[in-house]
This record gives sequence, C-alpha cells and structure tokens, in this order.
Amino acid sequence: MGEEASDDVERRTECFPSVNPSPIDDNDVQWTCLAADKKNIQITSTTAPEHAAGSGSSSSRGQSQGSDIPEALEASDIMITNAVGDYIRRRGKTRLRDVANLKAGDRIFVQGNGLGQPIGDSAGLLAGFCGKLSRNGLWFPIDTVSWNKIDDADKNRAVDWVKEKFDLRGVSDIWLNSSLAKKWRDHKNRLKRKYFDENLTPNEVKGKLPQITEIVRTQFYGLVDYWFSPEGKERARKARQSREKQAHTHTSGSKSFARMGHEMSLESNGRPVGRLSVYVAAHTRANGSPMEATMETVQRSRHLLTEEMNDCETTEEYLSRENSLYNEVLGPEKYSRVRGFGLLPRSNRLVNNNAGPSTSAANAAGPSRPAPLLDQEYQRLQAQLAEMEEKHAREQAKAQAAHESLLNEFQDLQTLVHSIQHRGNEDMQDPDATDEESEVVLFCRL
Repeated sequence: MGEEASDDVERRTECFPSVNPSPIDDNDVQWTCLAADKKNIQITSTTAPEHAAGSGSSSSRGQSQGSDIPEALEASDIMITNAVGDYIRRRGKTRLRDVANLKAGDRIFVQGNGLGQPIGDSAGLLAGFCGKLSRNGLWFPIDTVSWNKIDDADKNRAVDWVKEKFDLRGVSDIWLNSSLAKKWRDHKNRLKRKYFDENLTPNEVKGKLPQITEIVRTQFYGLVDYWFSPEGKERARKARQSREKQAHTHTSGSKSFARMGHEMSLESNGRPVGRLSVYVAAHTRANGSPMEATMETVQRSRHLLTEEMNDCETTEEYLSRENSLYNEVLGPEKYSRVRGFGLLPRSNRLVNNNAGPSTSAANAAGPSRPAPLLDQEYQRLQAQLAEMEEKHAREQAKAQAAHESLLNEFQDLQTLVHSIQHRGNEDMQDPDATDEESEVVLFCRL
C-alpha cells in the first residue's frame, strides 16, 4: 500500500517538471503538470523534449507526417472565435504557449476540408498542441502496449481540452483521436531510438534516463521491460520488415498532405490539386531535385502531369484523370487504405471498388468544401439572417405607421391652431372678450 502511494507521488512530481537545467530557447516549450486535472497543465518557456533524428518508426513513412520532426510551435495571422461566436483576426505570431493563455471563451479557429482534416496555418498549431498532449504521461502512459488499452475517459478529457482551445467545427473527432494516437506512438518510437540498445541490459537502459526529465520514470521502466520481452522483440522484428518495404519517403516534414494540397491550390488560384501533384511536391527537395529513392517515380509523375492533364475541361475530369495517373504510377490501393491523403478519419469510405478514391475525396486536396458541421452552421446563419430581415421589415412598417399617425396628429393640431387664431382675431375686435380668451389668442400668436 505504501509502495503504491509512493508511485503515485512519483507520477505526479516527476511528470513534466518545471525545472530543467538545459538552456532556455524562446521557441521551445515544455509542459508542467502538477496534477491530473487539466487546469493544472500549462505551457512554460523552458526547453522542449528532444527529438531523435533518423528513421525507425513503425508507421509508414509515406503516410506518417512528421514522425521525426517537432510539430509547429507557432502560427501567423490566425482567426479566433470568442464566447459570442464573433471572429477576430489575430495578426503576428501565435506561439504554442499562447494557446494555454487564451481568454476564457476564446478559441483558435481551424479550417477543415471535406474529409474532416485540418488545413491552414492554424492546423500546424493544432498538431503541435496535440503532440504535447500525447506526451502527457498522466493521461497517456507510455508503458501501455496499445492505444486501445488506454482509458477512454482520459482520451475524452484530452479531446475536450483541445476543443476548449480550438474551434474545430470543420475537423472530425475521429481525425482528432487518430492524431493523438499517432503522436503517442511516435513519442514512444523516439524514446526507443534514443535510449534502447540491445547490447545493454534492461537495467543499464533504464539508467540512461536523466534524473530531471519530463518522462514518468515508472512508466519508462515498464516500457524498457517490454522492449526486452519476447512480445516486444517480435513486434520490433515485424516493424523492421514493414519499414524495409517503404520505398517512398517524403520531405514535407511536419506539414500534412492535406495542408500541402490546400496551399498548392491557393497558389494556383483555386485550381484543384490531386494526389499525384501532392506526391511530387512532398517528395521533392526545396532546391527542386527529387529524393534519390523516389527520383524515377517523381520524374515519371511530372511527365504524366505535363502531358496527360492539358485537355481536361472540368474539375471532376481533372481530378479523375489525376487519380487514375496516381494509381498508374504507384499501383492500385491495397486493403482499402487510401494513400496520398495523410491521416484520414475513415479512409475506407473513400474507396470506390478498386478504382481508388472518388472524385469528391480527391477534391479535398483542392479548394476546400464545407464540412457537414460548417454546412449546418451556414444554413443556420442563413435562416437567422432571413429572420432578421423579416423582423427588420416588420419594424420598418411599424415605424412608418407611427410616422403617419404622428403626421396626421400634427396636421390636426395645425388645423386647431389656425381655427383658434381666426377666432382670436374676431375676439380682439370684440371689447366684451374675457381675459382668458385674450390669453389664448396671445399664446397662439406667439
């Protein structure tokens, strides 16, 4: 009993300590967690956890966006929705630490495409926020073997807190949960690349963890034991085999394919961008040269995009043609998993037999279509506007009637005054007129 209490204290005091001897960098952040309550989690300007370089993630490099690269820590020129639903443009840089310090009711607006994926500059800030949450050992223990084994209540608390800081009306909850799960797995993979050495004993690997660390020590010890267990070794062997089959590594870093496609569409004045165009951009270096591993595929894709797409007249035809070329270059889809879109809420919905994604799905990389929730919000605002216009018309008619009534009363009053004045002139000539009648005549003349 005493040992369990000690472990509980260790979990609460060692998780994300606010003291770190490393040099402070303005662009880095570290989380301080004093208790399991979300309100006690904050972002401070101390050093961020290290990100080991190199490959080795068990997830696909072609589909895994930014496995080895820190998520975006800042965004520029974002939109914020306040407590009453108004949109406020916030210019300049918004850093990840600023998210925790938003005013009550303020949320960062994140645009979603037709597939429920976040796009735009604020999507990078959302990814960074989810990345920090996924490393919260109190909610997502690293010694848990599978994401499915983590308590759903903790997952829901994390999702609710994200929604307190971000307006995600166009982003799917399924995508949000999938993003947290992927970043949690990436975090565990980084730890293994940094600390694991099969030539050492489990105790020696455990001893490599620094005394001051953001990692929950008891959880790390459990994770190391799993690495050396028969189950852990077998899983690592299968992961290595899977990685060896991945031939298409990308250069897009932490930016998702959905964001890349959206930005490419904006740069081309709204022209739709399909999966093959995004593939070429994601596998091309900044200097314009393709990566060695995908050079032949990229060059062939460029040739097909130049030669085969010129005669397309409609958006649907353009996207359908590019989708066919994508399957021609990279082969048909397998196991109902759609490639080239990045992290999808439900990829199996996009597959149309064996022909690949439907045109509507491919169009998600181009000009963004309103997600269902945004469409509902649009319809609600339209109805509200119509109601306001009708109310304004009623008020205007009421005001017009009141104006006419006052005008009639004024005309009646004028008639009465003229009548009294006329009578007064007659009374002035009458020497028998009373003082009261004379006063009325004098008042009317004034």
